[in-house]
Amino acid sequence: MIAVSFALFCLGAFGSAAAHHCPNDWVAFEHSCYVFLDIKVPWTSAKAFCELLGAKMLEVESKAENDFIVAQMSRSGLSRVWMGINDLVREARWVYNSNGLPLKYSNWLSAKFDNSQAYEGGEDCGEIFSNGGWNDLWCERYYQQTTPVCEKRPREVHG
Repeated sequence: MIAVSFALFCLGAFGSAAAHHCPNDWVAFEHSCYVFLDIKVPWTSAKAFCELLGAKMLEVESKAENDFIVAQMSRSGLSRVWMGINDLVREARWVYNSNGLPLKYSNWLSAKFDNSQAYEGGEDCGEIFSNGGWNDLWCERYYQQTTPVCEKRPREVHG
């Protein structure tokens, strides 16, 4: 009886009970849903695909999230995936695509964070390797394209 009363109190105090669900084929982690698209495209196309799905590109905010992504990459046999980060506005000032704020977490492979000028404009977009390390890459690299990962909040289902 006490447990039921406490549960009713919590529902009254905090709103109705709600469960969070990810769409089919998306994977849940912490407060987000992720989908690893079965295509390899340039960064700008990856961004467009995620937006079509009502999502943003992957924006890693912690080591735990980075580790989760690496585990999913391993399960899927992926060697590299795009992230929704860039330094397009100011070189070496990396920000999240969705809000333009500086990164909360990063895991750059020092040898890979080089802004190679081999391509017009340098390397202004980010990717994750299967070892968890990050690399800067030319956004429109067509000859070796990368897999998009999209991220969005789960939908709330009231029960």
